[in-house]
Amino acid sequence: NGKEVERSELNETNSAYYWYNDFSRMIGKKQNSLSPSLNDNSQTYAEVANSLRNPLKAWSDSSNDDKDGRGSFHYKSFTNAQQSAQIRADISEYLIVSPFDFGNNAQEEEGLWGVTSFQVTLSLQNDLSYMWSHSDVDSAITNFAVDVTLNSATLSSRYITPDESFVPRPMYDYNYQHYNVQKRDFGSAVAPNAQISICSNTLKMDVIPSYIYVFIKKKQANRTVLDSDSYFRIDNIKLKWANQPTLLSEYRTEDLFEMCVKNGYDGSFLDFTANTTRNFAGTTITEINGVGSVIRIRMGDDVGMMNQWMAPGLQYASDFQVEVLATNQNQSDTFEPTLYVVFQEDAVLSIGNNSAFLQLGVLSREDVINARKMEGINYQRFSDMQGGVNVKKIGRDILKIAKKGAPIAKKVLQVADLLGVPQADKALQIAKLLGIGVHEAGQLLGSQLIAGSRHKVFEPVCRRVRRKAPKKRKAPAKKRKAPAKKPGRPRKAKAGQLMSRDQLRQRLMEL
Repeated sequence: NGKEVERSELNETNSAYYWYNDFSRMIGKKQNSLSPSLNDNSQTYAEVANSLRNPLKAWSDSSNDDKDGRGSFHYKSFTNAQQSAQIRADISEYLIVSPFDFGNNAQEEEGLWGVTSFQVTLSLQNDLSYMWSHSDVDSAITNFAVDVTLNSATLSSRYITPDESFVPRPMYDYNYQHYNVQKRDFGSAVAPNAQISICSNTLKMDVIPSYIYVFIKKKQANRTVLDSDSYFRIDNIKLKWANQPTLLSEYRTEDLFEMCVKNGYDGSFLDFTANTTRNFAGTTITEINGVGSVIRIRMGDDVGMMNQWMAPGLQYASDFQVEVLATNQNQSDTFEPTLYVVFQEDAVLSIGNNSAFLQLGVLSREDVINARKMEGINYQRFSDMQGGVNVKKIGRDILKIAKKGAPIAKKVLQVADLLGVPQADKALQIAKLLGIGVHEAGQLLGSQLIAGSRHKVFEPVCRRVRRKAPKKRKAPAKKRKAPAKKPGRPRKAKAGQLMSRDQLRQRLMEL
């Protein structure tokens, strides 16, 4: 729709994000199995060669519970000569980029409404280190060089046309994660087991981010097919932000690990620290070092806000700097590292009216202060409010009720005009029109009706539906046998009693 959203340096940072939110394991044997995607778990490939932990293992070495090793995938053709070999393969990759749909998270399973024009521009690099990995366990291989040729790429997408009875809203808002990547080279090579102190540049922050990633890895320009996606061990970290010069400086490695686990880290303590583990097999001792540290800091939780009107997502100009004490746990390679600092900023992508626009820093000080006064909501209610309208079910119910008479049909038509904006305040208006509670309106017209705004979530106020008490009648002289109840007819609710869904539906039918 004319708006460009860009995601750069994916080849350098994506492997770090994979260590969080169980993403790699969650879809490893499903969507993500279209391409080799098993995470590296050691400083070098040679350390785990011929073991079950080898990420380059063949399919026969992978258990049913594990992701397939990167050596399991099919080659379209393979020719091998004495001094040269050629491999052809078809590789399919998901665009794991906001706001596209990816993963199995229920809160991410939705399409993009209102898209009239759509274009994707990909910058493909013939960087072999991200297409082919090789172990140097056999040192006899010399003069090893590889050329990569990329043929034409194809983009696959799917369009879904909604039911004709659905009335779309003029504008749709979507959560969007904006990644601001900052990096700084150390400037000199670091030997195995050497500890360094590296400080980022003074970074300008316009919006308070939701998360901050910090990690150190080999300089991108020096990477080869022999290098795994591994990182330095981070021993200490110190943040300077908003006149607070020593944030997190008292955290030990164990404290940093527990913080990262709380924030979704999917590795073990050995993975995180890259400490040496030893395998004793007879007289042979094999030493393996883990993959290293990828720090994820949650703003507002791990780093507190100085004022009550501050929160992630607020426009707030400030300076940020991080100082890291880290160790090169690679036991065989001396190389120059690069410090990466990534700000994950929450934004809003609005699509509609043949246009689209992106908003960073959508919160105001008033929003933050008022949110503190709001009643909290549980996870299930929040999940219900994340979705849109159950269009098909609502359409059936409206048609059934509209046939029962003009008075109720008029109200239902008024309700239909409101269905395009599934916000909690509109749900209150719908409830008033029908003379029922918000919760009951949601039950009748579809559980997804009560959908709050993605950015201002309201807790619906549930009200009881009351019926007038019947007039008193004179007691009969003789007790009469109660007439048999008609099958399928719901019992009437007593005065002040909450009506069930069937009772409410019957009530509207009678009207």
